Amino acid sequence: MGGDDPEIPFTFNVKLKRALLTISLEAPLKLDRASVARGIPARQAEYTQVVRAKEEAKRFVGLKGVVTPAILGAALKGDVSKSSEMSQEDELRVTQEIPEILVTARPEGPSGYSWELEPLLRDHLRGQPWDPIDPPRMRVQIPQNSMLDPSIKVEIRCALEDLEITSIVPKDRTLAERLENLAKGSISEAAAIQHLKRVLSDVDLHPGKMDNRFNSILLADVLALSS
Repeated sequence: MGGDDPEIPFTFNVKLKRALLTISLEAPLKLDRASVARGIPARQAEYTQVVRAKEEAKRFVGLKGVVTPAILGAALKGDVSKSSEMSQEDELRVTQEIPEILVTARPEGPSGYSWELEPLLRDHLRGQPWDPIDPPRMRVQIPQNSMLDPSIKVEIRCALEDLEITSIVPKDRTLAERLENLAKGSISEAAAIQHLKRVLSDVDLHPGKMDNRFNSILLADVLALSS
């Protein structure tokens, strides 16, 4: 980001580490709860096993460690300490059989549902969390003879701490040299956050203050009429 904006003196990359997708229905639309796609993997036993394996793998590597296919595969087999014994074939099998993105569903009252998205083997989200066509996230019941045009709202949000800002590079190389002895990392990151805030504000997403890591930031919203 920043490359096409002459007012920002540097460029930077942004990665999304976690996100929350929420679908909200306007009355009189009704949510068919039996149709809701609960999570990925879809089978509850497999989903629970993957969640437990990821938690065990994260405890094993610590706060700054990286969860590799070998570590996750060993955790899935019940003994994370044996990750060094995993063969390349076993590691490949893990990456092919488990989803790239773990999806956790949660209800949002009688007229909405959310899905938390988090990566399994990367430190950021990448790719599609599910098949874009089949199965759908949910089905909606539309009352007959309704005189209204109720809408369906879709939002994607994240916490500020889930936006990872990296590769901050001044456009003016002489500026980089002048800032070499300053605390330029924190200064540049704060400026990058303000640039993100302006970008979101320009498309009416109203990100708010963005002054602490728990701020909820609206990244995208779509409004669709049921008719």
